[in-house]
Amino acid sequence: MDNIMNILTIVLPFTNEIANVLTSTGYKYFENLYKPCIDDYLINDKILKHINNKKICKSRNHFNKIIIDLIALLGIILNICRNTLENGYYDGILSGINIVFFSFIFPNLFLHKIINYFVLKSKFMKLIVGLIIIFILMIITFLIEKVINLLV
Repeated sequence: MDNIMNILTIVLPFTNEIANVLTSTGYKYFENLYKPCIDDYLINDKILKHINNKKICKSRNHFNKIIIDLIALLGIILNICRNTLENGYYDGILSGINIVFFSFIFPNLFLHKIINYFVLKSKFMKLIVGLIIIFILMIITFLIEKVINLLV
């Protein structure tokens, strides 16, 4: 059970980024998983003429994003709680900052820029590169967490 908890605390925070990579590959099955779209309440009639209807969020798009973000945030909370209970308050705070930065802030700012840097034509290669980058971020998070455990 302990190994499952350790794996979940590392993988779950990256759920939204995995869904984002799957969606951005362009595979038909994943196209609406974490769709980048514009909220319909932000659009007035003047703007509507210039926007493709596929770019406007539907209720299903919001629901998918909410569920995926909820899973990712629950993973972050699980990570912080586990570290706090096992190693104390300071470890929980530092591990929380670590996981929030590498699973949420950094990927949201740079993941697509890094993937697009490689100028990949193949959907499959975009998927592989995206998952490799996420895996590297998971390893970095895990290693920094181990350093925090040693220092605190």
